[in-house]
Amino acid sequence: MKLYRGLQSKEYVEHTKEFESKFRLDWEYILQRREVGDFSYPEDLNSLIVGLYKSQPLTRQYFTDDKIIAERYLKEGGVMIELDVPISDILDNFIIEFQNYSKRREKFEVTYLTHSKVILENKDKWDLKVIS
Repeated sequence: MKLYRGLQSKEYVEHTKEFESKFRLDWEYILQRREVGDFSYPEDLNSLIVGLYKSQPLTRQYFTDDKIIAERYLKEGGVMIELDVPISDILDNFIIEFQNYSKRREKFEVTYLTHSKVILENKDKWDLKVIS
């Protein structure tokens, strides 16, 4: 089953094992502070927090099975991410949700959410394509 994601950004950044490791270490450092009751904004970690914030969208990926919907998210210079995922893999690896449920009779939409590391692990099997 074809799944699509339109990105506004000019450059697609692939979620790599190095990215995943850094993301995890950075969050671990923040969570350790919070665990001991330090909920103040850690100014000394500002650049780390800005980096985490900018990379958050890379950790979770929303897809649609409707290419027209994905194309609406494209801006000049953006990219289309395309996957070809067997239904059994969708059921095993994605959270499937109704989109715009109240308008379902006009336009029946479904979204598919997965973690970027799942895409990384299956990119060859799912024939990941980045289309400019």
